[in-house]
Amino acid sequence: MEALNLSHIPTVFANDMTSPSSMVLETTSGHLVDLLTPTPSTIKVEDIAHALARIPRMNGHADTPEIYSQAMYGIWIARYLQAETQCPNIALHGLLHNAFKAYTGELPSPVLRALGLDTQMAVQSLQDDIQVAIYTALDIPGWSLSVRDNILKAKAQAQAVEVRALHQSAGEHLALSEVDDMADVIAFSEPPTPWIVTAAWLNYFNKLMKGEAI
Repeated sequence: MEALNLSHIPTVFANDMTSPSSMVLETTSGHLVDLLTPTPSTIKVEDIAHALARIPRMNGHADTPEIYSQAMYGIWIARYLQAETQCPNIALHGLLHNAFKAYTGELPSPVLRALGLDTQMAVQSLQDDIQVAIYTALDIPGWSLSVRDNILKAKAQAQAVEVRALHQSAGEHLALSEVDDMADVIAFSEPPTPWIVTAAWLNYFNKLMKGEAI
C-alpha cells in the first residue's frame, strides 16, 4: 500500500497558526476567549457547563449510549467530596477542578505522555492560566494543598469506578485504586442527554456557591 503523504499539512496550517486570532476561542454565548492571555470578563459559567457536558471522558471510548462527559465526571467528584468531607467549599473545588477543559478540550493522559515532557509542561501552563482566569471570573479563592489532596483522592476513586463500569477490560491493565465505601455508595449512573447534564452541573454549582450541601 502506498504511504499516505501528509507533508502538505504543516503548510496548510502554517499561516493560520501565526495569526493572533487563531488563539481565540468563541464560546457558545459568543464571547471570545484568548487562550494565551484569558480575560476573566470573557469567562461565563454557562459556557463552562455547556462545553463540559459535551466533552467526553476517555476520548469518547466510554461504553454508554449518551456521552459520559467531563461535566458528569465533575459532578461525581463533587458528590464524593461532599460526602467525604461534608464541606460544600471543597465539593465546589471538585466540581470546578476540570473547568479549564471547557476551553482546551480533553487531552487524555496517554496522549500527553506520548507527546513528551515538553508538551506536557506547555499544556499544563496553558491549563493553569485558564483555570486562574476561571476562578478570578467566578470570584473563588484558589484551593489549598489539603483541598488538592482531597481532589486527588476523589479523582483516583472516580477513575476506579468509571473504568470498571465503562471499559471492556474493566481496567485490568491499569493500577486502579480500591473502591472505598463512599465511592461504592455513589457508584456510577448512566449519562443522560447533554442538556440535562448542563442543567444539573449548573444546579450543583449554584448550590455549592451558596454553601449548600448537595
